[in-house]
Amino acid sequence: QATRGNISSVTDRIIIMHWQSIIIKNASIKKGQLFSYIVQEAIRTNIGQWGIHFITVSIFAFAFSSLVGNYYYAESNILFIKNSKALLNIFRLTCVVAIFLGAQADFSVVWNIADITMGVMAIINIIAIMLLRKTAIKALKSYEEQKKAGKNPVFKESDIGIKDTVWK
Repeated sequence: QATRGNISSVTDRIIIMHWQSIIIKNASIKKGQLFSYIVQEAIRTNIGQWGIHFITVSIFAFAFSSLVGNYYYAESNILFIKNSKALLNIFRLTCVVAIFLGAQADFSVVWNIADITMGVMAIINIIAIMLLRKTAIKALKSYEEQKKAGKNPVFKESDIGIKDTVWK
């Protein structure tokens, strides 16, 4: 079944890339144009003028939902670390300033900053994973032992030797 899923996934990608290439080939696009322009021109050529508006609305919806989702994640983490109204207001102000500056900045600057911050985030996550690996393995073994015993697995911090955490 896994093989069938992989074949389906590869087939889907091939079909999508094939149609993308056909759409872009049919559009009158000059070398060196921005990718956003290439997409809009390809959609306009193949679907019509309404396609440009569809792409614009889709990008706006994606950007807006990404902002709301990431804001929620960050706010809930800040509240977990320190439940402070002052800190939360500073965070909110920082978000508004970042969104305003991001909307005004050159496209390449925004992408470069995003690449750098994603790299830093990946490094921090890799360090955290390495520091937590022993605890994670203990938790996995506890889970597997409970499953093997026919129980519905329940996480208990005392089972893996950690204390003073949020899991009670």
